[in-house]
Amino acid sequence: MWDLIDCEVARLERTLVESVKTRAVEGIPLGRIQQPEDIANMVAFLASSDASYITGQALNVCGGI
Repeated sequence: MWDLIDCEVARLERTLVESVKTRAVEGIPLGRIQQPEDIANMVAFLASSDASYITGQALNVCGGI
């Protein structure tokens, strides 16, 4: 999905796709684009006994944004 969005933004801005991605990553405090594993790790944690005392929370997997 992000590849398609980056291509469209690059087309609209008449710039290179790489510059769109670089600009996006620069805005993320952890310095990388989110991966599916980032969400999977949160789901695995929440499904584990380590999270048994967590209730009613909003957890953002956002790289610090």
